[in-house]
Amino acid sequence: MAKEASRGNKPGDNRTRETSEVLLEMARLTAGPLGMDEVLHRIAGFALRVFKVDGAVIFLYDGRARTITPAAAAYAGAGNGLVEENIALRLHEDSVFSLALEAEGVYALAGEQLQRRDILDLSGPGALRLVPLRADTGTLGLLALANRHAQDTYDRDLTHLLSAVASLAAVIIAKARLIDNLERSEEKYRNLTENASDIVFSLDSSGRFTFLNSRVKDVLGYAPQDLLGTYFSGIVTPESWQQTISLVRRALAEDQGFLAYRWEALHHNGRRVTLDVSASVLRVHGEFQGQQGIARDMSESQRLARELARRDRDLQVSQRRQSELRDYLALVTQVQEEERRRISRELHDDTAQALVALGRRLDLCRELLPAHPDLVSQRLSELAGLVDVTLENLRRYCRELRPSILDDLGLLPALEWLLGGLSEYQVHGRLDVQGQERRLPAQTEVAVFRIVQEALNNVKQHAGPCQVDLAIMYTADRLSIAVTDDGVGFDRTKTGHGSGRLGLVGMNERAALLGGVLKVTSAPGKGTSVHLDLPI
Repeated sequence: MAKEASRGNKPGDNRTRETSEVLLEMARLTAGPLGMDEVLHRIAGFALRVFKVDGAVIFLYDGRARTITPAAAAYAGAGNGLVEENIALRLHEDSVFSLALEAEGVYALAGEQLQRRDILDLSGPGALRLVPLRADTGTLGLLALANRHAQDTYDRDLTHLLSAVASLAAVIIAKARLIDNLERSEEKYRNLTENASDIVFSLDSSGRFTFLNSRVKDVLGYAPQDLLGTYFSGIVTPESWQQTISLVRRALAEDQGFLAYRWEALHHNGRRVTLDVSASVLRVHGEFQGQQGIARDMSESQRLARELARRDRDLQVSQRRQSELRDYLALVTQVQEEERRRISRELHDDTAQALVALGRRLDLCRELLPAHPDLVSQRLSELAGLVDVTLENLRRYCRELRPSILDDLGLLPALEWLLGGLSEYQVHGRLDVQGQERRLPAQTEVAVFRIVQEALNNVKQHAGPCQVDLAIMYTADRLSIAVTDDGVGFDRTKTGHGSGRLGLVGMNERAALLGGVLKVTSAPGKGTSVHLDLPI
C-alpha cells in the first residue's frame, strides 16, 4: 500500500508542497516585531540559502526619483560583494533594472549579455535573475540572484518558486514599511510633547500616570520618572481629586469624549499651582482605558487676565482663542490616539490574520495533498482569492493614510479624486477651475487638501442628498477655494463642542498656518459655504 501511495504522488504535487513549505518558512523567518532593515536582510539571506546562488540582493525602488537602492545583500562567501548597500543608482531606460522593473515575471541575463551592463560587476561572464517586488501600493523594488558562472541552472519550477517568494516578500516588506512609518510618527509625537509649553500627560483607568513630558519639572518641580506609576491624587488637593473623579464618571455615563477641569496642584516645594486641564477619554472597544491631555499653568494667564481687564474686547478675543486652541489640542490628541489604535487594529485584524489564515490553509493543503489532489487544487484557488482580498485591504488602508495622487499629480487631481468619492453618499460634485493651474509648495497643497477634505466630509455626514460645487481660482499671488452645497445647512450659534465644531477649528488652524482666512456661512435649509483665501 505504501508503494502504491508513493507511485500516486506526482512530481507536481511534490513541487506544490515544497513551494508551500518554503513560503511558510519565509513567513516564520520574518514574523515578529522586526524593523525594515532586519526584514530585508533576513529575506536576502533566505533567498541565498533556498536558491543556492552566489549572491542575493534586495533593491528598493523610488518611483519619484527614478532611483533604485541596494538595501540588503547576502553572499555565499566572504569578499564576494556584488554591490555596496545604500548607494542610490539612477535608472536609465536601457539599464538592467529598468527592463526588470517592467517585466511581468523573472528577468534573466547570462554570459556576454552581462558584460555590456553597468549595474553589477560579476568579474566575468555570469548569470543574473531579477524579479520585481510588487505589492498593492505598487512596485517596491527588485530581488536579484546572481551566480559568477554563466551556466543557467534554473528550471521552470525554480522560476515559479522565485516568483512566489518575491510575491510574499513584497507583502512582508510593505508591512514592515508601514510599521516603520508608524514608529517614525510616534517619534515625531514624542518630540512634539517634549517641546510643548504645557504639561502633556496620560493616565490609566485607575488614575495612575503612564506618561509625562519634561515640562512637569518646570511647572511642579518633579522629574517625570518620579511620578510615573503614581496616582495623580498625590499631586493635587483632595477637592481636585474628587472633582476629577466625578467628572470622569459623568463622562463615562453620558458617553462623552472630552473633559475640561481644573487642578489645584501641589508644587514640590509645597506651594499651590493652578492647572487648567483639557483631556480626552480613551476607550478601546468601548472599554475605558484612561485619559490623555494637557495641563496648562494658569498662574501666568491669571496675571495676564488682570492686566487686560481694562480692555474687555481684547480679553474676549483672547479667551475665545484659548478655548479654540484647547479644543484643537484635544482633537489632535484624540485623533492621534484613534489613528494609533486603527493602525494597530488594521495590522492585527486584517493583514496579520490573513497571513496566519494563509499559513494554516497551506498546512492543511500539505496534509490533504497525497489523498485529495483535486481538493488541494480547489483550496489553492481559494488561497489566491485570500491573497487578493488581503492586498486590496492593504491598498485601501494606504490610500486612507495618505493618497499618493496628491504627491504624484498635485492638488487638482487629488481634489477631483475627493469629489469622485461623493456619489455613494447621494452627493453630486462639480469642479470649476479658473486661472492658471500650477503646483504649490508641498505644505500648502497638503493643508489645502485637508481643509477641502474636511469640508466634503461634513457634506457627506450632515448635508444629506445635495449638489456640492468646488470652485478654485488661481491669481498671480493668491488662491481662493469655495466649497458650496445646497444641503440642509445648520445654525452656527448652536454648534457645540462635538466633532463638527472641532472639525471647523482644525480647518481654521490649517488656514491660519498658511496665512490665509477661512470663512464658513450656513443657515438651516439654505446649505453651507466654506471659503478659503490664502496667499501663494
